[in-house]
Amino acid sequence: APGFDEILDRNIVYTYNYVLILGSLAEIRGYVYKHSVRNKLPQYIFSKDRQHWIYKKTTDLGWPIKGYLDIKLSKNEELLSPLSFWQAKKNHHLIIRAAYKTKAKKAKVYWQYFGEEDFRKTNCVEFNINSDQKFETYDIPIGTKINYKGIISRLKIIPTTDEQESKGWVKIKSITIR
Repeated sequence: APGFDEILDRNIVYTYNYVLILGSLAEIRGYVYKHSVRNKLPQYIFSKDRQHWIYKKTTDLGWPIKGYLDIKLSKNEELLSPLSFWQAKKNHHLIIRAAYKTKAKKAKVYWQYFGEEDFRKTNCVEFNINSDQKFETYDIPIGTKINYKGIISRLKIIPTTDEQESKGWVKIKSITIR
């Protein structure tokens, strides 16, 4: 089975690959270390698909994805990244390329530590958003937060902090850590 939660649209074709490795434990480990991607920071480009992101309390316009996620804003919506693994560094920035149509002025991003079941309320950065419906680059210096340390495994984005939002949208082209 795939190792991610997924949004399965009625018209989506979902494929994935896997590798069966036969051999001694040393041979199996050798293959895994040789073929794994290590020390790579998350980079999600939504040109053709959702990159394994899922949503709570909202939806997007569905399949196929046409260059960005087109998400309906509602009350208390959440965007959740797939599980990942990276070492937090003081100079890390979260870069979000997005366009907004909303009355809200702020959004939030949370990070989750490896091995934890949920997001801590203290592991959060709030940032200003612009609702001019044009794509902008939001550069969020998450590495400056005292709680951004250790091994990080997941992001959660709250696209707006306005709990009354019900008619707006956000279009997201990319989310990256650099």
